[in-house]
Amino acid sequence: MYKENIPKSYLTSVPLVISKKARSTFSLNVTGSQKIDELKTLQINNDFMKLVSQGKDITDLYQKYSEEELTNLGIRIHKSSDIERIEERTFDEIISWVSNPYATRPIQERSAIQIEPTRFSLEDKKRIEETASQGINDIELIDLVDLYDINLDNTSVSRHIEGLLTNNTQVTHYFQEKLNEELLEMAYSLDKVQQAFIKLLNEEEIRKFAL
Repeated sequence: MYKENIPKSYLTSVPLVISKKARSTFSLNVTGSQKIDELKTLQINNDFMKLVSQGKDITDLYQKYSEEELTNLGIRIHKSSDIERIEERTFDEIISWVSNPYATRPIQERSAIQIEPTRFSLEDKKRIEETASQGINDIELIDLVDLYDINLDNTSVSRHIEGLLTNNTQVTHYFQEKLNEELLEMAYSLDKVQQAFIKLLNEEEIRKFAL
């Protein structure tokens, strides 16, 4: 994994492509004065859950219920649009991001669904705050949080650097430099431990062990 004579990289940033497919969300918003048909609402909710379990688009509810009927019951279906952004990120920001302990989950068996808290880098937190300050709705805010959540295991969002392993050699050189630094630090630490153990051995014991 360690490589010597890495060509010097003069690039300082890379284009990060972030994308998220359109999705539909279901919400129930009822005012205190609104009369609710509980039986109808339960029926619609069951149809909604059935669509979700079958992996279908929940806008298919419109085939059975009119938009006006759903609105009168306080039910709202929001269809978002596909999102794709290309953002220039510095190498240091990318390195800080991928080395964050919350960037990926450890591989382990999970007997129950666990809710992962959202976390953001300082730079991405600023991006969210700047966009939110321009005025966006709740659904758009949820999409924004998904886009910038530091968790790289989030399958609803695609993030990649174009040409990272092919034509963008300066990027791989920079990452190799950082990898070399980490590997050398590990090697020095292991060497110190090894030297300490060696000093606890006597010559006769080493000779017997070798034989």
